[in-house]
Amino acid sequence: MAQVFPEDPAGKAGVKQGDVILSVNGKTVDDNNDLLRKIAGLRPGDKAHLVLWRNGEKVKATVTLGDRSKNARQQQPGKKPAPQKDQSAQELGITLRPVADENEAKALGLEKPEGLVITGVKANSPAMREGLRQGDVIVQANQQDVNSVEQLRKVLDAAGERGAIMLLVKRQGRSVFIAIPIDKK
Repeated sequence: MAQVFPEDPAGKAGVKQGDVILSVNGKTVDDNNDLLRKIAGLRPGDKAHLVLWRNGEKVKATVTLGDRSKNARQQQPGKKPAPQKDQSAQELGITLRPVADENEAKALGLEKPEGLVITGVKANSPAMREGLRQGDVIVQANQQDVNSVEQLRKVLDAAGERGAIMLLVKRQGRSVFIAIPIDKK
């Protein structure tokens, strides 16, 4: 870790500057981008069981992910916000949910909380064939901002007979346009 703040969840869990994260919840971390995807797939309140490399030894730490949104700071102590449920866009073969807060946005390489984070991609789906993956963030569909699954659903419905949708996707801080054929099953 390049920097750890003592008041943040990682600092409270004992993660230190200079630690190298080897795995999250039993899954090996290949690089920084892989780490961001693994953390982005978790929600505030979830536990991330980490294996760290520190001073030539493996160390374990459990981080309870925080919620840094304005609403979370203003909520009453002890009250946990209702988590956003993953929703499906079957035509594309993905599950997704709105980006939760500034903390998650930062982990995803976004400047602000916007768009829909992909939490799952169905095998052999149109989305998988076109290269979408877990941790990608859809910020526009057919040149319209999408910050809720309902907004994406409206664009998909309006796409009608075109048979495809153009997505603006943020991936690790970069913008990518991806055209996806719509599966009308």
